[in-house]
Amino acid sequence: MACLKQINRPLDQRNMVMLVDAFASFTPSSLDFDELIVRAAADEVTYMSVWMDWMKDAELPPPVAGVVDTIADLAAGKSRLESAIQRAVEYFEADEDNEDLREDLNA
Repeated sequence: MACLKQINRPLDQRNMVMLVDAFASFTPSSLDFDELIVRAAADEVTYMSVWMDWMKDAELPPPVAGVVDTIADLAAGKSRLESAIQRAVEYFEADEDNEDLREDLNA
């Protein structure tokens, strides 16, 4: 949900903090939110753009990498919302070891 909100509201800092924190909970993350803001301002790009670049360069587990690719396609207009959501859910369903994620998917 945070990714969808950020695509629609590219300057929403509070939502971007939630997005960075959410992905940090299931993947190693060294990206600092303050650094993200500085990079976005320096490069004159959106927060999401900086985050996507960082995520694509990070070593991510396959389900997370698949979700990042899906989000990138959606943000670039290469995918429709319905198919992007379905693909993201499928990637996360493949991660049977994460109990918190299981509860979120069931909800």
